[in-house]
Amino acid sequence: MRVWAWLMLVSSAGCASPVVGAECAAGYELCDGRCVDLSSDGAHCGACGNACVDGVCVDGVCPGGPLLDGGPDADVGDMGPRDGGRDRPDFGPPPACACNLGESCCDATCVDVDIEPGNCGACGNACADGEVCSAGSCGPDCDDGLTLCSGLCLDLSNDPNNCGSCGNVCATGICIDGECAIGFPGHVILVGHDYQSNREGQNRVAGNAIFTSFEATPQVVGYRGSATTASVRGVERAVDQVAAERARSWDLTTVEADEVTAALDDADVFLVFAQGDATADDALADLGALWSVALDTFTRRGGVVVVFDGPAMHSGTWQVLARAALLDVGGRVEVTGDELALADPSDTVAFGVPIRYVGERATVRFADTDGAQSVVAHPEGSVVLHRTVVP
Repeated sequence: MRVWAWLMLVSSAGCASPVVGAECAAGYELCDGRCVDLSSDGAHCGACGNACVDGVCVDGVCPGGPLLDGGPDADVGDMGPRDGGRDRPDFGPPPACACNLGESCCDATCVDVDIEPGNCGACGNACADGEVCSAGSCGPDCDDGLTLCSGLCLDLSNDPNNCGSCGNVCATGICIDGECAIGFPGHVILVGHDYQSNREGQNRVAGNAIFTSFEATPQVVGYRGSATTASVRGVERAVDQVAAERARSWDLTTVEADEVTAALDDADVFLVFAQGDATADDALADLGALWSVALDTFTRRGGVVVVFDGPAMHSGTWQVLARAALLDVGGRVEVTGDELALADPSDTVAFGVPIRYVGERATVRFADTDGAQSVVAHPEGSVVLHRTVVP
């Protein structure tokens, strides 16, 4: 029997091929060419097309109210105000510059507001003549632990361009305790589950991805953007489950798009929730371009980037990674309800994950691996990918 022959069992137990005329299993309805459970599907709650404002559907009813003003038969183009009548665009206009770790965009220029005298503490806040900018505040001298180098108050214990002394540049870009150090491998992990639904085995994929960081309590910077509430809460539940199983903890701080590059300076993990409510591919690509410089530095110094993906009106959240030149999978296809299998049980992301499991609601496979390791696979493509970045 071929390795994937077990897939034939799945088709008899789940939904048939979602094409016109296809039939769904008992308890499911065909909506937009897909078999869905109207009692729990946030995009089709109680009836096809009746989307819930927060993505949560309970027994066919939206607790937070419907997303579409036009009712269950309204087109997606008829979407009205969200969140109690306030319009919520997919993304705000991106800053005019793509900045590195610890930097902010001020007048189309990347600066570190902790040390820049012309933008001390905030863009446009200039120090007086004779003053220096120390830890974001103007004053006559640098704070204790900081050294004045070329007019800037710097921490020589961790500055890769002034490591231990002014002007000492580390070839690896890593300065630890005032000494240049060799780097640690970074990681890029793409997960084809958006976690609108949770199940113990699948949850370990998300938790393992976050705890790929070797830190006892990883500091996680999260970008929510246009993610649904159901997806965000599902990821948090999954990671909390694994944290409890391993007696570990994690700290999550969510930030806006233009705050990511500065926030990553002190982070161990960057988490991008599945952008389920986004509609424009260009907006996702713009995020990758905005963060590309910082993410290159972040992964090469040992940072972990975890991106979740799932079905949506756009072509995939993976496009953020592609535009940042970290991982390009070429497309994605929904495989909700299909049986999946571990492709590499030895990978750290596979720890404790069942050898085979069914992809919960909102699972996708990817068209290509771009050279990354396939951790969880569908017969026709990878669902979870892991790339190691060597400094």
